[in-house]
Amino acid sequence: MIPHPSFSFLLLLDENGFLFDGKKYVDIPDSVVPEDIGDKFTISTWIKTGLSKGRQTIISNTDKERLDRVHFSLSTSGTKLLFVHRREAIHASRDIYCNAEFQYKPAIFDAKWHHIVVIADGCAAKLYVDGEHYAPVVTEPDWTLHKSNLKNRLTVGARYLGKEGMYTDKFTGYLAGLAIRPNNSMEEQVLHCMIGCKEHVNVDGPLPPNFSAETIDFGTVHIAGVGAPDDFIKALQNVVYINERLIPTPGKRSVVILSMFNEVPLATITVDITVAGNTRPVIVIEGLDADIGLNWEKRKIVKEKGLRIFDSLEIEYEGCEKDDDSPVDKVRFLDAAVVRVNPAFKKGESFNFPKGIKGLKEKGLSVSFNNEELVIRGIAHYSEYEDVLQQMVYVNLDPADTLHHEITVTVSTMKGKCKSDAEQRNINTIHTNRGIAKNGVKFAKNNLNEEQLPGIVSMEAGIGSMSSGASPAASWP
Repeated sequence: MIPHPSFSFLLLLDENGFLFDGKKYVDIPDSVVPEDIGDKFTISTWIKTGLSKGRQTIISNTDKERLDRVHFSLSTSGTKLLFVHRREAIHASRDIYCNAEFQYKPAIFDAKWHHIVVIADGCAAKLYVDGEHYAPVVTEPDWTLHKSNLKNRLTVGARYLGKEGMYTDKFTGYLAGLAIRPNNSMEEQVLHCMIGCKEHVNVDGPLPPNFSAETIDFGTVHIAGVGAPDDFIKALQNVVYINERLIPTPGKRSVVILSMFNEVPLATITVDITVAGNTRPVIVIEGLDADIGLNWEKRKIVKEKGLRIFDSLEIEYEGCEKDDDSPVDKVRFLDAAVVRVNPAFKKGESFNFPKGIKGLKEKGLSVSFNNEELVIRGIAHYSEYEDVLQQMVYVNLDPADTLHHEITVTVSTMKGKCKSDAEQRNINTIHTNRGIAKNGVKFAKNNLNEEQLPGIVSMEAGIGSMSSGASPAASWP
């Protein structure tokens, strides 16, 4: 919605964004965004602001007249980011009472650029800041809005009060690339690019006297001035192409130069730039060097509570070089983790999560599994995936069986475009004298030597060693 010259001309353009000084605001024409954007939609923007006193509105959709109802809004208040979504009567029945206000506390009030994505889906909402998912600290329920023939007013930088006919809660700060996607919760690939694929042209260097440069959007720069041809050459020599994507798409980029002299177009010049792909690994899983031996004590834990098998897992996510001023450098997100088991789980074996599915949903994640594979999906910071995998437990309701499992884990981003290395951890049964006694064969020790008993490991030889010498009846097929 902004930048758009037809209705944003009142705003000052600075620092690659539009300046809102606490006095100015923009009413978005009805033709830009439909009256009904659906029960599922996405709002995204770049923002640069500090702490605010009282509520300040980034964008709001309110009644044009008679009433002061808020249909949806995104605003700040002190250290909080507030999102309001009241469901419309055409999408939900009047008696539905569900979450309508979501309060977050992201670290964005530092006068630096940050990228915000809010995804509304009925009574639910998700917030991503610089690619990291944030759960709300407070949610407030409300009823579905009553049916009305009143028109709405969409405003950027303030909230319009239809009953009083005035604007309030005006915003102070910078905004850039503000967009609404109606009837769409945004595909993951689109979200990736909006957050981590910052690719644009800019002017990097001093311009000749009487010259000016204006950033129209991330892909367009307008240079104007009066001077000799050499002055224009110097100005164009300061135009740079910037690609801050962690994983750039290889190929050709065409930079088109459109020139005018006395408002008469000159010949078009096209400059092709070749972008090489990033082939180096950027995601590494570490910390799974040692296998897990299930002695008698651990087998009890496996049955009663479950055993964490990735408790030492660490994810190293390398990206672009450190730049404190670049929001892209803060983006380290994944969209999938795959855990494979060989041989497949039998009845009574599973992976569980201590906080359940609810704990995954709070991180914006979902899980699906069968007896051979578990898949975690959702856009989240790599530390969220790290935490979920570390907390995941292996459960076996019949741990007395002799078993051996090879468990492999990988994580990925960009829908598999960039994958981590595959790390493996093995689970093996350790048989000890205590274990044999618990299985009712202690009496055999009086008649047979340890070497004659399959599965027995000598205490003197080392209780921590592993054995695959199980009796045929207990072996895995």
